[in-house]
Amino acid sequence: MAVTFEAWLSTAVGEGEGEVVFSSAGTNLIAGGLVGKAEVIETRREDLEAYFRALEKGFAYYESNPEEAIEIVASKLNIATEELPPMLDTVRLFSPSEHQSVVFNPEDSLNIMESIDFAAEVGKEMGVVDESVDSSTLFDASFTKEVAQ
Repeated sequence: MAVTFEAWLSTAVGEGEGEVVFSSAGTNLIAGGLVGKAEVIETRREDLEAYFRALEKGFAYYESNPEEAIEIVASKLNIATEELPPMLDTVRLFSPSEHQSVVFNPEDSLNIMESIDFAAEVGKEMGVVDESVDSSTLFDASFTKEVAQ
């Protein structure tokens, strides 16, 4: 058994080398994010905001030029262009703007706070984490809020 992410998951299944036992489709349990030290976040805020603006432009480009965007991404992943669309069907990528309406929105079922709370509780039950974690102290939504405006 192994845990992996796209593009390798679809490749392995497609080659008959495995099967999907669990998928995070429809959940936010396998969340990716940008992690940084408080000092870096404070001293390089402009750089981080530029990074999020670039992400937003990338998402906008994908939405307006999906075929070209798929070609670019497939080439970076070193896979055939036709292999990428089925992989994209298995993940949900949130644009910086969507972070405000979904990821950092406590009313949305895919919010990150519930995912962090769930993971922390499981970690505590397994003895990996000693005490409960307050998820609200683990993220800074201000970067994506700036981009979303």
